[in-house]
Amino acid sequence: MLKYKGTVTIGDLFNSSTWDHVYIKLFGTEGTSERTSLSTGLFYLCSGSVLTFEVNCTESIGKLVQIELDKTRHFLVPQNPWLPAKVEVDSPEGETYHFPIYHWFTNDDVLTFSEGTEHVQANWKRDSFFGYQFLNGINPTVIRRCSVLPKNFPVTDDQVFLPDGNSLTEEMKSGNIFLCDYKILDGLDANKINGKQQYLMAPLVLLHQTQSQLKPIAIQLLVPHTRYTIQINVEARNKLISEDGIFKRVWTGKM
Repeated sequence: MLKYKGTVTIGDLFNSSTWDHVYIKLFGTEGTSERTSLSTGLFYLCSGSVLTFEVNCTESIGKLVQIELDKTRHFLVPQNPWLPAKVEVDSPEGETYHFPIYHWFTNDDVLTFSEGTEHVQANWKRDSFFGYQFLNGINPTVIRRCSVLPKNFPVTDDQVFLPDGNSLTEEMKSGNIFLCDYKILDGLDANKINGKQQYLMAPLVLLHQTQSQLKPIAIQLLVPHTRYTIQINVEARNKLISEDGIFKRVWTGKM
């Protein structure tokens, strides 16, 4: 009999704990484990605690790729929500697998979770993943469908080139344009990390929905009083440090 040993870390938010029965099932590349209880009797899964468990298998199920968690009501107490933070599993082969959860379980939820990998590190520059984070990140309620651009975000049809050939105005009328306005961050003092002061921006982000994906099409980071600094930089490149700019003529004695 092979033993998969693991831990479940319960979230530390208010009301993260539960009296309900919780079960786990492991999915590997070569098989699936039996559904195994994480609690016995009237056992309280307390907020912030770490629960240990074992899953027995008659043979190796290979590399773990997913886990399944489900919660059922204990007949002695009312059903209540539960928030696990993460699950870690040690395989008989000596591998440790990490499964981030951070998901509320209500009623009789049965949910599957994939192992946490370096997906973000490999994909953070992709537009589709950038948009994905607005819906699945820490602040999904900020995004709003945009039918009229705010006055402080003067993007025009001529400045936006959409892949399907439609104009920005047409896509707004079709309900395919979304806006994230982080004005709530304006003026907030940021923390210091390792003694270094951090800074917050209050950006405006315009996103376009196409082929079931959200992709950024315009981002405004600058506050209004610095709106002409880009033009100043362009003028400097053209007139000061270009091939026949002032700096080169001074250095070569051609002034």
